Amino acid sequence: MSKSGKGSAVAAAESSGKSAAVRRKGAVNQMQDLLHEALIDTGHVQCCALVLAKDGSVRATSLGYQPCKKSISAVVANFRKSPIIRPKEIAFEGKVYTGIRNDSMSLYGRDEAGTSGLVVTLTASFIICAMYSPGMFASVCVEAVEKLGDYIREKGK
Repeated sequence: MSKSGKGSAVAAAESSGKSAAVRRKGAVNQMQDLLHEALIDTGHVQCCALVLAKDGSVRATSLGYQPCKKSISAVVANFRKSPIIRPKEIAFEGKVYTGIRNDSMSLYGRDEAGTSGLVVTLTASFIICAMYSPGMFASVCVEAVEKLGDYIREKGK
C-alpha cells in the first residue's frame, strides 16, 4: 500500500497522471485475462462473458466475442426469477438450449443435438456466461465456469 492507502497499481496510475478511464481499461484487461486463463485456455469454452449482475452490463468478454444484449438481458432476468418458475428452455445467442440445471446459482443448457451448450453461474456481483461447441466436453466447461465462480465468490464479488 502507498502512503495514500491505495494499492500500488492505482497509486502509480494516479501519480503518472492516468485518467480513471485508463485505470478502468486496465481492470477490464485483467478481467479479460482472467476469462482467458480460467476458461478459454481449457480448450472447452468457445466464448465467454463476465456480466455485472446488477444491471447486465458486460464487463469483459473473450477475444472477438460480442454478446447480444437481448441474450444477456434474458439471463439476468432469469436469475431474478425463482428457479421454480424459470422456463425449461433458454434462448441465448440465437439458439435455444434445453435446461439441464436451473437453480439459484447456476443455469446449464444444451442444444437439441447435445453437441453444444451454455453454462452460466451467478456470484454476488457477476454472472459468468460460457458456451461450448461440438468437440468440446461439457463437463470441462462446467467445471471451469464453476471454479471461476467459486474464485470470484471467495473474493467477495
